[in-house]
Amino acid sequence: MMVHQEELLYAREAVDAFKALTDETRLRILYILTRSAFNVNEIRGILGMGQSRVSRHLKILSDAGFLSSNREGSWVYYSILENIPTSFSRRLFEFIFSQKEFSHWPDRDLPRIQEVLKEREKRNARYFNQVGKEWEEIQQNLLNPEVYRNVIVSYLPENAEHILDLGCGQGALIPYLQEKADLVTGVDISHRMIHDTLETYKEEKNVKLVMSPLENLPFADASVDAVVASMVLHHVSNPLQVKKEVNRVLREGGVFCVVDLQKHEQEFMREKFADLWLGFEYSQMENWLAIAGFAIEKTDTIVLNQSFNVLTIKAIKKGV
Repeated sequence: MMVHQEELLYAREAVDAFKALTDETRLRILYILTRSAFNVNEIRGILGMGQSRVSRHLKILSDAGFLSSNREGSWVYYSILENIPTSFSRRLFEFIFSQKEFSHWPDRDLPRIQEVLKEREKRNARYFNQVGKEWEEIQQNLLNPEVYRNVIVSYLPENAEHILDLGCGQGALIPYLQEKADLVTGVDISHRMIHDTLETYKEEKNVKLVMSPLENLPFADASVDAVVASMVLHHVSNPLQVKKEVNRVLREGGVFCVVDLQKHEQEFMREKFADLWLGFEYSQMENWLAIAGFAIEKTDTIVLNQSFNVLTIKAIKKGV
């Protein structure tokens, strides 16, 4: 009897999944969400459709097991459901998007997708270009960074050759990292931050600065020993892609130290500090790290004040 029930449920899931993909717009939405998580307004703009129509398609895809939704204050972001790899909908999704014949079909949406992502990137860069040298003081007043910077140091390996500091800002973390590595490279998307940090460390032979998006790091495969992403992932469009890039550049067994805000509801952070995401649940970080090829070795939660907690995670790149 139990087996019969399971077969019926599986058949229902398969029928719902096939029905969900009988509409061209829903296939376009799935393609759009392979690029990043987007909110309803962003998806509507990419498709050039009304909100009610887009919302209906999103509900059908969600009910069929293709999408997950994540509330960020008053905004809801949709993404491809990643954490049920054995589900029928997941396997059907992977089959469709692995077909060579299908790979060029959604190209008409790509320019508008890139426009949305570029605008996010520009908004982020504009903020940090304007803030400049005030950024460290802003962090001190709001988040007390010394607390979690000491945790970062404790997570990192001794005598590393090369450590990357993603979203390095004004380079306040660099002196901590110099204690652990022969070479520290700071990476940031803001030309103002890179310029100011270069001025600070121009006499330091073991410090380099690189301006680059974090989703596309300009480093060779398996070329660094450790990577730190401290209070930066809530600013980037695609945190999962950043984690995949980190896995690519890390040597096997390398350390990835992630420090970020725990999920919160303080929407002023979006308006005042250009935060894209209002923190992250630990389960979300855990899922992304597993998908990107990491094993979590250590984690902690630091209570900063009534509004914010900080997640700290030490992850290790798994072998092939």
